[in-house]
Amino acid sequence: MVDMLQVNISPVSSQDYHRLVEVHNSGFADHIRRYGRFSGMRELSPREIDEWRSDLLFDPSGLLKAQVERNIVGFCYAKIEKEANEKGEFYAAGHLERMGDSCSLLCVTPFWRGKGIGSLLLANAEQFFRSKGFRFVVAWVYKSDLSARKFLQKGKYRHHREFFVEDFLKVLPLNADIEFWTKDLTNKLLPNGVKLSLKCSVRPSRKGDEVCFASIHNRIWCPYGRQVLTAEDARRRIHNQRIEQVLFAELDGRPVGCTEVHRDGSTNLVGVIPEYRRRGIGAALLLKTLEYLKRKGHKVSYMATGVPLRAALALYEKLGYRKIEELHCMVKELT
Repeated sequence: MVDMLQVNISPVSSQDYHRLVEVHNSGFADHIRRYGRFSGMRELSPREIDEWRSDLLFDPSGLLKAQVERNIVGFCYAKIEKEANEKGEFYAAGHLERMGDSCSLLCVTPFWRGKGIGSLLLANAEQFFRSKGFRFVVAWVYKSDLSARKFLQKGKYRHHREFFVEDFLKVLPLNADIEFWTKDLTNKLLPNGVKLSLKCSVRPSRKGDEVCFASIHNRIWCPYGRQVLTAEDARRRIHNQRIEQVLFAELDGRPVGCTEVHRDGSTNLVGVIPEYRRRGIGAALLLKTLEYLKRKGHKVSYMATGVPLRAALALYEKLGYRKIEELHCMVKELT
């Protein structure tokens, strides 16, 4: 079928951005409707595609388009990401310096599906990763998205709830499932039996918090492979249009944790620096976050967390969150 169609796969150019936006927004329309309320999946703009290219690890050979008679009908973003172990050491598949090979966006417009175009895009993405010396590729798929799961399974991708590589079984998994949780804000926010830190106070961000935000973020999330934030990075993040507020948890006047509150009712990057955990600070921070959202008129709040963060998952459950969806980690080892 592909040969008869004469599909051409090639790197995307800046002139293609508007068409890629159309392909993405039509191809993922059902996903945005089904999952967007809690996953943040939404329609793209040409500016956002241009921002992909500003990533330090971006390689133009990995952003591919599929054309039929010069009409772009699909695309694939074969993205290179850093992953780290619990010591903050970064790895790569093949030569153990960067071990994150993720094909996270693959899209074909509805009319052109079932004709082998998606498989051809995926094969080219895998060849891109092989050319980099990587030994595996990772894709993520929603548990309830049966067609996408079947597509990846046909391509010999296998589900790994937590994916380790050979000799690194005693460190954090390099890739893992993501769970989405929701909290009903119309009911009691704090269930009986949940202990809060009595000494902890929670306040909104204020001018000059950029350095503090970056410091807390880097202490909590860099061991999990997150990019190190500078004060300027933190300033852009705090003032991002999607973020309504950043809340800080303080102990004896010292900020020890923070979270982002998004305008859509979701919370992101809730965390407390390691030496202050298990004191009820995280619970106090989350409670104040939920109270803030309720005052703003939200009926529900959403959260996404990787399955290795078991303490966080246990806290969400104690606070009355319930799991509503999973994003499965699908892995294919390249030979």
